[in-house]
Formats: sequence, structure tokens, C-alpha cells
Amino acid sequence: MFSNHQPANSPGVGFAPARGSGRLSAIVGVALSLALGASAVAAATPVSAAGAQPAQTVAAAALPKKVDACSGAWVVVDTGKAATVRCAKKYSNGLEALKSAGFAVKATDGFLNQINGSPAQYTTWPYDWWSVWTVKRADNGKWGAWAISDKGAADIKAGQTLAIGFRLLAADTPYPTPSSYAPSVKPPKAYAKAPTPKISGSAKVGQTLTAKTAFSPKPKYAYKWLRGGKAIAGATKATYKLTSQDAGRRITVQVTAKKSGYETVTVKSKASAKVKK
Repeated sequence: MFSNHQPANSPGVGFAPARGSGRLSAIVGVALSLALGASAVAAATPVSAAGAQPAQTVAAAALPKKVDACSGAWVVVDTGKAATVRCAKKYSNGLEALKSAGFAVKATDGFLNQINGSPAQYTTWPYDWWSVWTVKRADNGKWGAWAISDKGAADIKAGQTLAIGFRLLAADTPYPTPSSYAPSVKPPKAYAKAPTPKISGSAKVGQTLTAKTAFSPKPKYAYKWLRGGKAIAGATKATYKLTSQDAGRRITVQVTAKKSGYETVTVKSKASAKVKK
């Protein structure tokens, strides 16, 4: 099933566009015959889709300047000239993930036509089209290789360990589509271990508390100590000496891990016992 592919721009060969990755009503008279070990034959007859149902446009949401952490699903959009990585909080299918990640989507009856206005023309063949890819994240936090999907954007699901990618391809892109046409970037890696920090030391005025954690692989840490849930001015080291202002209060520490190529992760400790005078 070639459900995420548009017709190839080559004599005598045609592929039907898939739900979620192209406009089905734009292609009429597709005849596809495929035998094991044989080539696809027949031809797609391109026509104008002027009589088709109007495309539904979803405006883009405001995009953050940089996304380096994601509690939802990663979405990668690659035009072939530039790639954008965003986080989707909703991702029951690829179209929802794109919209949730802030991309402007134009679709007709579940068929993906445009992302942020590309391709500009999609009603008369030949036209560029969006291919759909997925990549899995292993337990060690690293992403594997992109794999082209046989499902379209309206049918494919993403997740915290399954990122979804969209790559804009030229009409004459060969099928089967080589991996060299996959999205050019991957989401940042996740840490294999990101334990909650622990506080050691006596909860007494004049004593020093120490934050301990052990991410894997080891990143650079940034610390923020909190008193009763509010940040303590100047308390940004791995240790914190308790003062009279802490008496009767509980102390917590927030640790942020940063490493090139990895997600930025912030974890928070449990609260200490009430600080004694």
C-alpha cells in the first residue's frame, strides 16, 4: 500500500495519494497494478480539482523561538531548504500534531495539502507533495533512523517515543523513496536517566544542604533553591547554607540539565523537613 505517496512524475507510472499526505480528488483515473518483484504500472490522469470541496485552512499558532524540551510528541517539518522541530501537546494523528505544534495546515477531507503555504500549487499534477516519516526513540534516549510511512497524516499517530516528520518532495521523487529523502534533522535526544534530585544535610539554620543527582549521559547542571516554593535570591549553586529566614520553612531544589543535542530537562526534589533554628 503506497498510501503516503503522490503520483510519480514518470511516464507510465502513477501512485495514488494517501489520506493525509495529498489531495485525492486532484487525481482521477489511477490504475495501479503491483506484483511481487514487479514494477508498478498504469498511469494517473491529472486534472484540475476546481470542483472539489474547498480546502480547510487552520491558521498557525504563535511559535516559540526555540523548543528544546517536549512533554508531548515531537514534530519535524522539512521543506528541503530548512527544517523546523516543534512540540505537539495533542497528537492523536499527524494533522492534529501539526496544528498543535503551531503549523498552518490546509487539508481537504483529511488529505494534507499544505504546511505553512507549501507547496503553493497542489490542485493540478505535477506538484510537490508532503511525505510522512516516523522515527523511534530507544531506551537510551537516542533516535533511530527515519522510516517512510505507508500511512498519511490523518491516519498516523505520534507519541513521546515516536516522532513524526514531514518532508516536502518534488513531484518526480522516485518510489520507493530512498532514505536520503528523509527529514534532515531529528528531535533532541532524551536522557537515559534523569533522576529526581535529592537533598542531603541537616535542616537547621547555619547548616549546608547539598543537591545530588546523576543524569546519564552527564550534562551541565543549573540549580535553583526554593523556600516554601519561591526562589531564594542568589541560591544557584549545588549547595545552599540555611539562614534565619529559612527557619520553620521547607526547602526544595530545582535542577536543570543542559547538554548539546539533548533535551533541556528540569527536575525538582522533594521538600526538606522544616528548618529548625
